[in-house]
Amino acid sequence: MEREIKNVLCLAHQVEYFSHNFAKHWNLHLTTDANVAMNKYSGNRDPLIVFGGHMHSSEQLRKVVRAHIGPQIFLFTGLGDLKEPNIKYIRERHWSGRPTYVIVQDPKSLGALKERGMLHRELYIPLKDYSAYKPTKTGNKIFFHGGWPRLNTKINSRRRLGWDKLCAPLQEIYGDRILYVDPNGGPLNSTQMIELYSQCFVYLKPNTFGGATTMWELGYMGRRTISPGHVNLPHVIQSADDILYGGHLDDLIKLIEEESKHIGKIQYDVAESVKSCHIQDDSWLTLDFWNNWNNLKK
Repeated sequence: MEREIKNVLCLAHQVEYFSHNFAKHWNLHLTTDANVAMNKYSGNRDPLIVFGGHMHSSEQLRKVVRAHIGPQIFLFTGLGDLKEPNIKYIRERHWSGRPTYVIVQDPKSLGALKERGMLHRELYIPLKDYSAYKPTKTGNKIFFHGGWPRLNTKINSRRRLGWDKLCAPLQEIYGDRILYVDPNGGPLNSTQMIELYSQCFVYLKPNTFGGATTMWELGYMGRRTISPGHVNLPHVIQSADDILYGGHLDDLIKLIEEESKHIGKIQYDVAESVKSCHIQDDSWLTLDFWNNWNNLKK
């Protein structure tokens, strides 16, 4: 079946980096320039993917998506997209008769949309090519997301991700077995990241808002994630909700120790379960997929 959905728009700087990998992986035409987007999509009836829902932070994005009159598919990348202005716009657009859909990829976003009775599709779409991330023998280290140099200072970024309350105390127990990437140390390529991941047996993700790409990369390599979020995924071990703030530290250590029993093993089963979560074909890039109400939920 021919793909009718060929364009993706991203004007939110928070997720622009990911949008390039996404467009490349799915062979989509990406627009990130607001002026180009306005000229191209104003009055346009072609279907459009809106990557990231950070409309609350981009007046330019709001103008473009309102000027476009064709079907729109919002790929929400997290709870940060579910701001009330976004929800209001999507509802109004749908009620006006313009086809508008939302893709969600985490349980809390899913719950929020269900509460509002909005059309959505729970669909795990790879945001990049994961073929280089293959199962390897697990090491003895614990991986922790070091933060984002583009969005925060190293200190603030680490604080948001739970460094002060959680990982600093864990360092006292595990020492240099806590492995992380310094956000101000310069970007690492995929080969370098794979080398780091190979040293680990588990990924510690104490929040619901950051580090999801790392979760998928490690999952494809056969590593599980301990987190209070994404608990509907087969490679995520549920932790207490307050571990980001240092709560239930003893329980967290028990989860880490339990997972350490897999050190030195190649966990093909974990990798396969992760791969099976992701849609692998481009059927979702056809309008028939979205016009079929059986694919949608309220």
